[in-house]
Amino acid sequence: MAIPKFFVSYSRKDSEFVKKLVKELRDAKASLWLDSDLEPGVLWDSAIEKALNNCEGLLIILSEDSVSSINVQDEISFALDERKIIIPVLIKNCTIPFRIRRLQYIDLFSNYTFGLSKLMVALKLDIVADGNPFVEVNISKLSNLDPIRPNLPNIEEQSKPNLNQIEGIVNKEKIETFKIAPAQKERTIISKQKDMTSFQEGMSIFVFFLFVVAVCIGLWYGGKFTLSWIKGE
Repeated sequence: MAIPKFFVSYSRKDSEFVKKLVKELRDAKASLWLDSDLEPGVLWDSAIEKALNNCEGLLIILSEDSVSSINVQDEISFALDERKIIIPVLIKNCTIPFRIRRLQYIDLFSNYTFGLSKLMVALKLDIVADGNPFVEVNISKLSNLDPIRPNLPNIEEQSKPNLNQIEGIVNKEKIETFKIAPAQKERTIISKQKDMTSFQEGMSIFVFFLFVVAVCIGLWYGGKFTLSWIKGE
């Protein structure tokens, strides 16, 4: 299997460190593209674009200077858009750019030797330990490490409805309906009780009114009868 060709994205302010790193990786047969290798007179923009298109992945050298570089940001955006393999390499403590923060990075800042061995494994290189027990012991733990392609969202998958979410919404509505139903039932019972009380009060008033009318009529007839009886005497 051919060794992947990686484009090295870095800040000019880190050139000394990057050139040393690239030399060590090339000594291990890494196929890397570095802009400092360009011949005089070559159009820089065209060469960068061609190299980015031809490479299989991007080796991003992370430092305070590189993360603030517009060129590095453009190169990261291109690699993400083209779904290139991306290997972030931390050489100085800095804030990792948001768009690649989910990718596992290789730390050369904390331990250069161990980080370099991990980077060589990620680049699928044949590592020569040169009698260094530290490298020999830790390489076995890194054998399953592979470069990670950016996990970008699939537009088609985003357009499909999420059945689990839909089912969750339906179940939530059922639960809310179940919670609301007893309260509505209780309010309905209270409303009916109020209506019944109002009806009973209305009937009581009506009966009392009829009673008063009956008493008045009785008194009127009684008075009239008494008056007639008195006159008849």
